[in-house]
Parts: sequence; C-alpha cells; structure tokens
Amino acid sequence: MAVPLVFELSCVGVLVPVWQESRNQTERELHDKEIVAEVNNLMRLTITVATLSLTLMEQGGQPFKDERDRDLAELERRIRILDEMAQGDPLIKSFVAKAAAHLHKINRASETINVTKDMGEVGRALYFRDLNHEIHQFSAEMTKFLETQSLQAKALHLAQASSQRTINLILLTLIFSSISLAVGLALYFNMQAARRLSKVMGSITSLAAGHYGSLPLAGEDEFALLDQDIHSMAAKLLEATRKERAVVENAVDVIFSINTKGQFTAVNPAAAGIWGYREANLLSMTITDVLAEGSRQNVIQQLREAAIRQKPCTLEAQTIAANGTNVEQLWSVSWSKTEQTLFCVAHDISERKRVEQLKQEFVAMITHDLRTPLASIKAMLELLAQPNSNLSPEWRERVKQAEESSARLISLINDLLDLEKMQAGKLVIAPDICLIDDLVESSIETLQSFAESRNISISHQKSGLVVVADERRLVQVIVNLLSNAIKFSPPGSPITIGSIAVAKLVELRITDRGRGIPQDKVRTIFDRFEQLSGLDTGARGSTGLGLAICQEIIKAHGGNIGVESQEGAGSTFWFRLPSGE
Repeated sequence: MAVPLVFELSCVGVLVPVWQESRNQTERELHDKEIVAEVNNLMRLTITVATLSLTLMEQGGQPFKDERDRDLAELERRIRILDEMAQGDPLIKSFVAKAAAHLHKINRASETINVTKDMGEVGRALYFRDLNHEIHQFSAEMTKFLETQSLQAKALHLAQASSQRTINLILLTLIFSSISLAVGLALYFNMQAARRLSKVMGSITSLAAGHYGSLPLAGEDEFALLDQDIHSMAAKLLEATRKERAVVENAVDVIFSINTKGQFTAVNPAAAGIWGYREANLLSMTITDVLAEGSRQNVIQQLREAAIRQKPCTLEAQTIAANGTNVEQLWSVSWSKTEQTLFCVAHDISERKRVEQLKQEFVAMITHDLRTPLASIKAMLELLAQPNSNLSPEWRERVKQAEESSARLISLINDLLDLEKMQAGKLVIAPDICLIDDLVESSIETLQSFAESRNISISHQKSGLVVVADERRLVQVIVNLLSNAIKFSPPGSPITIGSIAVAKLVELRITDRGRGIPQDKVRTIFDRFEQLSGLDTGARGSTGLGLAICQEIIKAHGGNIGVESQEGAGSTFWFRLPSGE
C-alpha cells in the first residue's frame, strides 16, 4: 500500500505546479481581456469627445459642452483605472503613460475650444489639425497597445494550450502508471500470496497425512500466522492422538470396530489377552466367529438395531476365546454414521457372572436351609408362648421375645429374597385397573391396631382416581411407607394420605409429623440397608430394606418414588404410577 501512495503523491507534486501555472495564465488572460475592454472604451470615448469638440466648434451650445466635459472626465477616470490595472506590467504602463499624455493634450485643446471663433479660418484649421493629430496619436498608441495585447494573448493562449497538454500528459501518465503499478503489485502480491498459500496447503496436506516434520512459515503476515496455528493445532492433535492411542492400547477392555458386514476393522491389544487372537487374525474374521452360538443371533440382532436407530446401547454377549473357553462380556455399542461403523467396548463380566451365580446359590441356600427351619422354630416358640403352656410367666416372656426375633429374621430373609428377585428382573407384576382409595383403605386397616397403640391418627382424603398396578405389590408399598410413618411419628401426631392427578400419572402422598430426614440422607434413603442414625432406629426393628423394595416395585410398574423432608418438621413420601383413566 505504501508504494502506490508514494507514487501518487509524487505525481501530484509534479502536477500541482503545472496546474498552478495554468491557473495563473487563465487569470492573466482574464485580466488582459479586461484591459482590452477598457482600452476599447477609451477609444470609443475619445472619438465621442473629438466629435463633440468639432460640433461645439462649429455650432457651439452649452449642451454639447456639458456632454463633452462629462466624457472628458470619464476618459480621465478610465485612464486612472487602466493605470491601476497596469500595475506590475511595465509595457502596459508605458502605453498608459503615453495615452495619458495625449489625452491631457486633447483635454487642453478641448478647453480652448471657445476661443477658436476668434482665430479665423487659418487658426481654426491649425487648431483642428493639432486636435486631430493628438487624437490620431492617442488612437495610434491605443492601437499599438491592442496589437501588443493581441500578441500577448496569442502567446498566453499558446502557453495555456501547452500547460493543458502538459496537464493532460501528466494525468494520462498518472492514470496509466497507476493502472500498471496496481496490476503489477496485484500480480506480485497474488504470486506471493499464492506461493505462501501453497505452502500452507502443503502443510495441511502433510499434517493430514501424519507428517509432522515440516516447519511453519516465518513472518507475521496472515498466512504465516495461519500456518503457525495449523502446526500448533497439529501438535496438540498429535499429543491428543498419542494419549488416546495409549489409552486404547493399554485398556483392559477389548475395544474394536466392525463394519456393516460384521467384519473387524480395528481392534486393540487387549483382544489378544482376553480372546487369544492376534490383531491380524481378528481383522480377517467377522463378529460371528467370536460369538458363542447361544447368544450369536441375539447379539447380531441388537447390533443391527443399534445401527438402524443410531443410538448407543449396551448388551451382554457370550464370546468364545481361541482356546475354546467362554467369556461373558458387557458390550457398549455406538454407531458412527459418517464412517458407517459400529464402535464397541467389551468389558469382561465373567467374574461378575460368577459372583451372581454364587449369590443365587446363597439365596437358594437361605431359602431351603434357613427359612424353613426358622419357620419351624417360630411355630414352636408360638406354641410355647401360649397362656396355657406349662412355662412360668418369666420364661413365657422370654419365649415370646425369641419368637419376635425369629419373626424379624424371617422377615429379613423374605425381604432379601424379594429384593434379589426384583433386581434380577424376576419380579412378576400382574397390572390391573385399581382404585387407589381401596388400596389405601386396605393398608390402613392392616396397620390400624399398630397406629392405635402409638396413639397415631390417620387421615385419608379420597380422590376416586384409578391406577394401573399389581394390587398386592402396591399394597405392600403403601403398608411399608405407612408403617414407617407410624414408627417415626411422635405419639398423638397425625398422618395424612392423599392422591392427586399429575398429567397422565397418579401421585400418592403420605405425610407425617416426625423428626424428618437430614438433607445428606435424602438421596440415599432408598439404598439397601440405609437407616437413619438415632437411638430409636434399632428399637423399631428396621432392616433397611423396606424402602429399597418399595423403589424396585414402583420401578417395575414404570413409575418413580421420592421423598420431601425438612429435618424437625416431618416427611412426605410419594410415588407416581400410570393412571388407569
């Protein structure tokens, strides 16, 4: 940008003096025209004065004399104007001086016009000759002046034409040079930009191909800054790629990708340790080659659905290692639309499956080896605790306490069995249209004697709403929540139960005036074995499984459960189920 600017300023510097000279010549031409016009007026007035003088000499008369005197005064005034206009021009000033001298003589001759009548014919002829001579001399001087002005005007016109040609030449040179310079600079900078852009594109191509050895462009122009940013971004990308590759290569889980034909396209080294296949071998295999026959069809179907729905999913798959052993895995699958590839992470859950199997065996052991004997012991203790037994009152009381303990132990076992069934997905739900008020009333009747023993009043506001639920399981939930409300409410306090419609759901709320739940316990109150800290917790015989069972039952119905509580002001347990309307 500086080069064209300097060139333009140089051209303007050359053009300004020429333009100023042309302007001065124009002003001088106008000045000369004014002088010529003034000279013409002087000559016209001179002829008029001469004519009036002759007329006055022949005829006389005051009017002619007055008019002549006015013209003479006008001649003098114009001579002065011409003299002022001639300032700075010696040639014009000399002509004006001569014309003024002749005019002075003409004026004196005109003033003596009255005495010519006494001159006689010879005197008058001589006077007329002298006056005519002065007028002729004045006219001759003015004529010479006009000729000189004409020559000067021609010279000035030629100079103006020359100046105009010079200006035009400078302008044409400026325009042509500016265009040439602009085109030249544009071509030069385009070539420079194209060369540097080519280097930037070469850097992008090299970096895209994984060649990171090239150096960025030097400089501080836009291309250099862009190339430097590209190299910086490439360095960060390379570092991120290295870290990602390190994570993938050192991952314990098998990470692999398969195309739409089920062929392996990439796999990490963990596959060799878990499946026993080398990466090269897996890349020549399909996913069906590593799936156990029992889960092959189900897994392939779920993989197809993940590709169609284009949503991540998880699935369990049983695979076969190279040595023929089965490997239980949990696959996390996601579909890439751009690459038309399924990306999978296979986590080994064989140990978890083994633990689940042990847990099932343990549950079966509890069912057969503990619950049945405990039931027999409880029945025997109930007989011994009867009033008609031969035991003393003291031993009868001890037997009754033992019977209550066995009942709590059986209840704990039953809760554990129910919870395991629910979390294993074996809980059988038989939903039906139920009137929520009937289920609440049935639950209140079940716990009425317990509430009366603690002087607790239960208030139920009927709503007439219906839900889709398993009646027996839902009563189990309501009884559990209501039992907890009674246990943790101070004697003499009320409990309210009500249900409302929320969109397409029915919400049941059980509110007590107990001590409330601390805020740090609200989020974990529905976890297994979660109990509130306090001296009265164990005394109320809580196992910490009731709320966890309630949560699983409500989830199995497609609903949700929660609690609202303020410590020291009571709690409100609620759950929502689909409406039956």
